[in-house]
Amino acid sequence: MPTDRAPLVVHYLDSLAPGGTERTLVALLEALDPARARHIVVTARGAGPLASNLPDHVACRALERTGACRTAGVTLGRLLRRWRATVVHTRNVGCWADTVLAGILAPATQVVLGFHGRETTRPFGSRERVITAFARRGDTRFTSVSHTGKALVTAQLRVPPEHITVLPNGVDTTRFRPAAAESRGRARARWRFGTRDVVVGIVGSLTGIKRHDLLLEAMERTAMDELRLLVVGDGPLRGELTVAAEQRGLHRRVTFAGSTGDVRPLLAAMDVYVCCSDHEGISNALLEAMAAGLPVISTDVGDHARILADGAGILIEAGEAGALGTALETLARNPDGRRTLGRAARRRAKQFSFAQVVRDYDAFYASLTGESARGMVLGSGRGNVSDLFPAERSLTERREQTSCHVAARATEPRP
Repeated sequence: MPTDRAPLVVHYLDSLAPGGTERTLVALLEALDPARARHIVVTARGAGPLASNLPDHVACRALERTGACRTAGVTLGRLLRRWRATVVHTRNVGCWADTVLAGILAPATQVVLGFHGRETTRPFGSRERVITAFARRGDTRFTSVSHTGKALVTAQLRVPPEHITVLPNGVDTTRFRPAAAESRGRARARWRFGTRDVVVGIVGSLTGIKRHDLLLEAMERTAMDELRLLVVGDGPLRGELTVAAEQRGLHRRVTFAGSTGDVRPLLAAMDVYVCCSDHEGISNALLEAMAAGLPVISTDVGDHARILADGAGILIEAGEAGALGTALETLARNPDGRRTLGRAARRRAKQFSFAQVVRDYDAFYASLTGESARGMVLGSGRGNVSDLFPAERSLTERREQTSCHVAARATEPRP
């Protein structure tokens, strides 16, 4: 049970919408020992559907930020100060500005900026560079889920590598495991796949960076009627991808399953798993598919070459529809090869255990909660709000003239 004397770690992210980063955070908070540190989640927007999965001892506060509201960082800073938070750990670049501003207003709180990946292959822009440069004036720490992500932040945002801790993703191989024959039969019947169909699966948000369009092109190139595609996830490109499937003559071979709270029954229906993203850190969905014993094909992005070492999967260059189509056809025509590759994938997945993820995060937070130097001090020469938002109104004016609705989702922790 958490105690009022335990350090408080605040986790800040856009929302607890279904996604790899969000699911990992919920699972992590279920596994971390609440006697060692208290935890609370703060979301910039709505709480999101995964908030209901948080353990009872973890509160969730939604700031309900809308549009271009800039007071979320001010509100977060007030909360950190009121709660006497020891650490605030933000997930991904979109929330960095809010967290850096909050760190100014709550100088006793250690700021940690986490990098989990990007929705574009373009280099970081001037905004991210300014925010990072400002953050580095204080004792800000950085985390990355991958070694390639760490190298990217170092190269483009000039963060010294010794200030970045790599906290890799992992998978619970007892929860994700090869499906029993009965479960597999039910899953395939649910989506009307025949016994001769070879089902290719992909799990992720329907956004440009995931390159579902490339997978549709590869499917068209194979021209194998028995090759079916099961698309799991939702997002802004669903309508566009549905139209694209029809235009390519794939509407009978492609199934859009939408989002799900439990991906395991869908993995049970698959014969091959594909990650064709242009950018990843370490894909949670890829690790889950490997743990489920599926043969995998992945683009050479993020740390995926490391994950698929020792023959644990097929690696292709990003953006190469031809190479993807060839790999799909090779596996579709070789059931023995699929089984061999699937067994190798599961063996490899066991080396990325979620238990180790929990130990890594526990050690990281323990290393921070015993320190006395925290955050950034306003007016100390280490940073000012006007430096972070030079083109905006003063802090006082923004607080008076702009409002963000703050909604409590659970009881606040006591200081």
